[in-house]
Amino acid sequence: MAYTVSTTVVETANPPAGADFPDSSIVATLSPRTRTYSVVANMPTMTFVAAVNTNIFPAGMTSLQHLYLRVSGGTITLKITTSLGAAQIIPVDDVLLHINSTTPITALTVSGTANVEMLACGI
Repeated sequence: MAYTVSTTVVETANPPAGADFPDSSIVATLSPRTRTYSVVANMPTMTFVAAVNTNIFPAGMTSLQHLYLRVSGGTITLKITTSLGAAQIIPVDDVLLHINSTTPITALTVSGTANVEMLACGI
C-alpha cells in the first residue's frame, strides 16, 4: 500500500516599524512537496512525564523520511540516528518538521515532560 503525503509551509516575518529591511515583510515558502511512502504512523497525543529515553520509532518502519512533531506543555529532547551519526540531539518545544529522503532516520527516542503528537512516514 502506498500513502501520499503533501506538505506546504509558509513563514512570514513582519519587522517592526523603522527596521532596516528592504521589504515590509519577509516570506519564506517551502514549495509544496508530495511524496509517497509505504508506511505511515499517525500517533495521537502521547504524554511523557519523565526525562527517560523512550523509543518512539514506528513498528514496521525501517527508515523514517518525514517526521512531524507538535509538542505542548513542555519540552522534549529528540534523539535521532542517521547514517551521519547516532544520538543526534534536537530540542523541541513547539513544532518540528523533518523531511529527508537521502539520510533517513533509523532510530528515534524522546525524553522530557510534554504532550507529543507525531506523524511519521517512511519505508
